[in-house]
Amino acid sequence: MKTQKSILTISVTLLSFIFLHITAFTLNRHKIDSLKQIITTVNSDSSLCKTYSEIAKLFQYTNADSALYYYRKALNLADSLGLKKHKARFQNDIGMVYYHKSNYDSAMIYFEESLKINKETGNKKGISENYLNIGIINKVFGKKDTALFYFKKALKISKENNDKLGIAKAFKNIGNVYLRQGLYDEAIHYYQQALNLNKDAGIVSMNANIFANMAIVYTNLEEYNKALDYNEKALKIKKESNEKRAIAIILGNMSVIYFKMANYEKALEYGLKALETSKEIGYTEGIGINLENIGDVYMVSGNYHKALELYSKALKIYKKIGYKHGLAV
Repeated sequence: MKTQKSILTISVTLLSFIFLHITAFTLNRHKIDSLKQIITTVNSDSSLCKTYSEIAKLFQYTNADSALYYYRKALNLADSLGLKKHKARFQNDIGMVYYHKSNYDSAMIYFEESLKINKETGNKKGISENYLNIGIINKVFGKKDTALFYFKKALKISKENNDKLGIAKAFKNIGNVYLRQGLYDEAIHYYQQALNLNKDAGIVSMNANIFANMAIVYTNLEEYNKALDYNEKALKIKKESNEKRAIAIILGNMSVIYFKMANYEKALEYGLKALETSKEIGYTEGIGINLENIGDVYMVSGNYHKALELYSKALKIYKKIGYKHGLAV
């Protein structure tokens, strides 16, 4: 009876989760259909370029292949029109799509191409964003010192241009490096600076990421209830904007917290939600991480065969994408 009740609870929760995603997808679909109608009526190439980009942005967190398709149309049109600043912007956007797909080598190529053009045109804001993204890729590859180097370069440029959003992004990413290094006081210091700046500037879009990262800090400090609170704050914001990759990450992190609290039913529930969302958007790294986390649940539950099966799948993914943090050393 207990097992049946657990399965029923998880199934109902997953159905509710899927329903919310279908509703959000339907709303997004209407916006996309409206923009596609505009494509047939625009009377200038520059307007068409902008419309392609807007469609791609709507697909960015839900359908990576469609996002790439429209970003490439925008990129090719910008290239043919000699719009260098737009070309650099779309190259950076394409890099972000590849990043979300865990295709880090391709992401780096597009970030570096974008950086080259932004340097040619003197686009300081674009250069700062490129440095941030190149730093993020280096962080994924475990090159923390290189990542920190690029984040500080981005911070310097943003301060020179009084770009408060850019400064906050740099603070957040520097905090992320210190988080990876286990320097939690330094991480919280930079996260708090970013939150304060966002509050002063009326910027709220980034706060969810900072909340999620602060949750990781408190998880590592074994303050699990505080970590769950920060994750709930982050999850609420990300669901409102339907950012599925972020949703998958936060759900996976909550699964880890429940596992550490020995609440294996909740750990499995959140792990399955995170895995489903990762698969839905082709977030390869997330699939690997959640397979491993779910494997941990099966391992402590005594289902060793299932656990080893999931570990094997996760390891295969880690090797394929060059993800260092999932590989034992």
